[in-house]
Amino acid sequence: MQAFHATRIVAGKPSRRFEAILAGVRVGLETIALEPEMDGATIASVSCYDRHGPFLVQPKIVLDCSGDGDISAKAGVPYGLGDASGNMMAVTISFFMMGVD
Repeated sequence: MQAFHATRIVAGKPSRRFEAILAGVRVGLETIALEPEMDGATIASVSCYDRHGPFLVQPKIVLDCSGDGDISAKAGVPYGLGDASGNMMAVTISFFMMGVD
């Protein structure tokens, strides 16, 4: 498995990715973060996968922007679901439609 040291893997808005590239950040598009490897209470590395195959990231810091906290949860960070009564937020769907009479 290929390993590299990185400060960030960035996804999101194209303008943010461009800023990251200019700053020398390695950008991982269509990349899945699979599993953290722990060194005590610290994430030492994160195994990832993209269209080229599996690889390992050995970051200085991990910012979990997965939307669901997947890497944080797998690293053992405590979390809860819902409010104090167990109620969950409803799923929201947004779309924009043009040219409809």
